[in-house]
Amino acid sequence: MAEVVTAKLAYHLPFYRQQEMLQCFGIKIERQTLSSLFVNLGEKLEILYDEMKSLAFECGYLFTDDTPVRMLDPGSGKTRESRMWIYEAARQDVPAYKVYDFSINRSYDHPFKFLKDFKGVIHGDAFGAYVKLDKDKDNQISWASCWVHARRYFLEAQSGDQELNHYILKSIRNLYRYENIAWRHNSETRLRIRNQYERPIVNEIFEKLWLKIKTEILLPKAKQTEAIKYMLNHEKNFKLYLDDPNIKIDNKPLNSQCAKLSLVKRTGCS
Repeated sequence: MAEVVTAKLAYHLPFYRQQEMLQCFGIKIERQTLSSLFVNLGEKLEILYDEMKSLAFECGYLFTDDTPVRMLDPGSGKTRESRMWIYEAARQDVPAYKVYDFSINRSYDHPFKFLKDFKGVIHGDAFGAYVKLDKDKDNQISWASCWVHARRYFLEAQSGDQELNHYILKSIRNLYRYENIAWRHNSETRLRIRNQYERPIVNEIFEKLWLKIKTEILLPKAKQTEAIKYMLNHEKNFKLYLDDPNIKIDNKPLNSQCAKLSLVKRTGCS
């Protein structure tokens, strides 16, 4: 069964192909049997999934992201887009538990439901569900914006004020240089590095962006305008990492010596 699961999830081999491969070794088994064994094993592992989710939540910091995956739509002869959500424990002193949640669409309901018992900080992009969770005063979830996404927007802005683009990209590069040093030290030293070296850079970035948008007429649909508004709309969230030594500058996990364990839970599909 370990071979069957690995072949299906890691190498994307459907059961009918695995059935043919097994027959080459003289093993005759129906696809329905493989499917039933697969589902049965998933149900037995659910208790481990729930425990890993609980341990990830306990640390109070999560990396999160989602990616589109194609799923067969039975009866239509086509595939449809579904989503795979990843949540990873994001604190340096705990194992980097990874749990996945599968959904048939990108509705806000999925992260809302998954994170209903979580209290702490989530690292992610500006997906509307995370923004809404951050603004909801009834929960205890804060969203830390990802500087990699901000950098990408300015990197893609080929038109507009290229001097500003160059300044933003250079400044973000300097932030990462300081962060690389900061994460080699304890939390107290990390905050001191951020306050002394990074906070002035971050403040100057936003001062320049506010000045740009207040004093110049910008094309509303230009990529650079979108990049500027993206950062200004979430200024508080981009600055959040400066005051908490456990918050990362982006939602990319740091290299860890801890074993990375992962499980996926299927929801909303047959």
